[in-house]
Amino acid sequence: MKTQHMKVFLNAAILLSLILLFNAANTSAEPPLKVGASDAPPYYIVKDDNVSGIFGELISKIFAKADLPFIWKPYPTKRIYNSLVQGSLDLYLGPLKPEFEGFNDSVIHSTFSPVKIELCSYYFGDKPKITKKEELSQKRILIINGYTYGGLVNYIFDPKNKVDYREIYSFEQAIKMLKAGRSDYHLDYKKTGEIYMKDNSEPDLKHTTLFSVDLYFMVSNHTPNAKDLLAKIKAAFHQVKE
Repeated sequence: MKTQHMKVFLNAAILLSLILLFNAANTSAEPPLKVGASDAPPYYIVKDDNVSGIFGELISKIFAKADLPFIWKPYPTKRIYNSLVQGSLDLYLGPLKPEFEGFNDSVIHSTFSPVKIELCSYYFGDKPKITKKEELSQKRILIINGYTYGGLVNYIFDPKNKVDYREIYSFEQAIKMLKAGRSDYHLDYKKTGEIYMKDNSEPDLKHTTLFSVDLYFMVSNHTPNAKDLLAKIKAAFHQVKE
């Protein structure tokens, strides 16, 4: 009888130990990091809580390489910076905003720019170069449906600026329309053009740059071990890049 009681006691003790170990593991597990994204195709493409696009995929690869769990927090751009300052967001890949209230005191960032956004004007032939938005006036241009072009669409859509624009759906479609003389210029990001040119030869295609913006990894100072996290992200980026 004593042996049976002893077995029951041992089984209960083992079960209790397993429960305590399980609870301890769950307690010590760190919550996933909160990473910001603002819908800006083709770089960030937000659909509900899912994020894809060039930067979305890059960040997913970096966090996988660094073995860091994370969740996306798709917000408008202004809310992203406010959330970094307040600490409700851990990380964002985007342009620095030192003019944003509290940014310099509450956000640290990489000392190098891992990527940049470059908006270009593509065209064929001997057309005038377009290097600033004012030169879009009275020009026939193509733009990708849904792209904001860093806010440039507000200028394009404003009737007083007299931009003759047409919305299309791909770089390939733009090339065909430019060649057919149905438009004179196509506005697109340099990265998109590079991706297209990997599989297509267009030796006569020209382009000029309208603007270029360097992006940085930014981490909220409210995030535990913020400097260590930034170092891990930087190291993982270089591994992914290689």
